[in-house]
Amino acid sequence: MRVENGKKVFSVREVNSYIGNIIKNDYLLKNICFEGEVSSFSKGPTGHLYITLKDCTAPGDLPEGAPYNGILRVNVWKSVAAKLNLTTVKQGDILIVKGSCSIYDAKSEYSVNAVSVQRREERGWHGEAYAELKRRLGQEGIFDTAIKKPIPKYPRAVGVVISIGTNAYKDIMSVSHRRNPYVQMIVCDARAQGENARELIVQGIRRLDRMGVDTIIIGRGGGSREDLEVFDDEAVVRAIYEAKTPIISGTGHEGDTSLADDAADLRVETPTAAATAAVPLIDDILRTIELRLRTMNYHVANKKQNYQARLDSCERELRLRMQGRLQEKETKLQMYMQQLAALNPRAKLEKQQEKLKQSRERLENRIQLKFKEYEHQLHLLLTRLHGNAPTAKLVGGFGYLESEGKPVMSAGQMQAGDPLHVTLHDGRIHATVVSVEADTNGVQGE
Repeated sequence: MRVENGKKVFSVREVNSYIGNIIKNDYLLKNICFEGEVSSFSKGPTGHLYITLKDCTAPGDLPEGAPYNGILRVNVWKSVAAKLNLTTVKQGDILIVKGSCSIYDAKSEYSVNAVSVQRREERGWHGEAYAELKRRLGQEGIFDTAIKKPIPKYPRAVGVVISIGTNAYKDIMSVSHRRNPYVQMIVCDARAQGENARELIVQGIRRLDRMGVDTIIIGRGGGSREDLEVFDDEAVVRAIYEAKTPIISGTGHEGDTSLADDAADLRVETPTAAATAAVPLIDDILRTIELRLRTMNYHVANKKQNYQARLDSCERELRLRMQGRLQEKETKLQMYMQQLAALNPRAKLEKQQEKLKQSRERLENRIQLKFKEYEHQLHLLLTRLHGNAPTAKLVGGFGYLESEGKPVMSAGQMQAGDPLHVTLHDGRIHATVVSVEADTNGVQGE
């Protein structure tokens, strides 16, 4: 402490120390007993238990105009916790705590160091209301995993519902820019607690959903369970459920899960993790593109080779089929040409003419043969006839006699002075009978 201008000026440490002494020396606060509803419950690495209690009085039971807020932190040291059965304590339970108040100078936070903790059978109003809301929303299918939308792998624009200027906001923007500066980040300013927090968050979700961003991040930089009660609000949960855009919830509260976490398409523990889940690493994208390009080129080359082999095979098969079909058509064409030639009148005429020629030749040959045959027969007959002819006997001094056109068969037929014609083998002689002498021997000629 120092005096300046007649005034005492205390340091922060001195003020905290003064307040701590007041709390420690207060009779009531040395041994106080109170009840409250469990808001959060955690166990430290050293074995100490840390419980946050809030008023378990229902809003309707409060005096008119009384504020409905406030929490009280309870420390159950390891030595005390070993004597108590607190393993089944969960959010919404009502605890009766007895202990003494103390202040943590480093953070100026006061709490109660418990010496005994009892759990009541009934649950607190907050827990019952929370459980009823969760049950009702669950029956509507709002938390069903089957309706969860996948987070886009390669977004172009990411929307963020968060309070601008907070560490959570800075973490999201820094991580997203470092991972991929080409992703557009669109921020809707919305505080996560206090007046109008619910309306601002709902408006931000719906505005970004209408803008057509690829992914929406809902985040805040941690805090107590009471600081995150807005994310258990029914209006916020329904806005998340009704959005067509995939939503990532990163409220920075590792110990508990809010209804907004259950309704979101993906729940992560911190805003940094939300930015990591929403924005892909640009190096990974480039490697993926390169890998897919190589894979595509390989498949294209392989497909090209396969198609070329199939094309060559089809070409050979087609060529063989075409040759077969062509040969078949040529055979049919020749057959049709032969049939057409057979049906052609000129061909028929030529054929008949050829047959007529051949018949003529055969007829001429046969006539010639018959002629020769008949000629030979005639010659034979002529020879025989000549042998029997009267003129044949004229050879050797014989002759044929006739007078007045009648053959002279006897000398008695003739008289002197009658004309006489003598036919020899080489001519005729005309004479007149001078005298007739009869043959007394009676010998007659032929």
